[in-house]
Amino acid sequence: MEENGKSATFINPQPADELAGVIVDGCVAQEGTRADYVVEKERAAVVVELKGRDVEKAAKQVVATAQQWKNDLKRVDEIAGLIVATRFPKASTRIQIQQSEFQKRFLSPLHVVCHNAEYEFDAIFTFKPLKKAK
Repeated sequence: MEENGKSATFINPQPADELAGVIVDGCVAQEGTRADYVVEKERAAVVVELKGRDVEKAAKQVVATAQQWKNDLKRVDEIAGLIVATRFPKASTRIQIQQSEFQKRFLSPLHVVCHNAEYEFDAIFTFKPLKKAK
């Protein structure tokens, strides 16, 4: 997935479990607040927003899409979020509050990173800082 110079590639160490990428913005959802993509595996999904600098807006887009995917459409049992941004202030309390609210609401993490990389799908669901896949 790539947009505005930002990208995220998902790898799956379990080849039997296929990953499916869904374009949300402009495809599945034409109106309202929405993220760029959702990557699904079985009954789990990662909502992905590729953003420049407005990480707060990106977090709102991820939350809206996660709400739709998990609660409204009931497509998944577990959902996490990933924002790939150009930059963001790590000490920003507003972002930390949004991450905390996402965790309380969906019982999963909302990660914010500033680098294009490959990520293991299952690693997105841990609360550990994300590392580039090897």
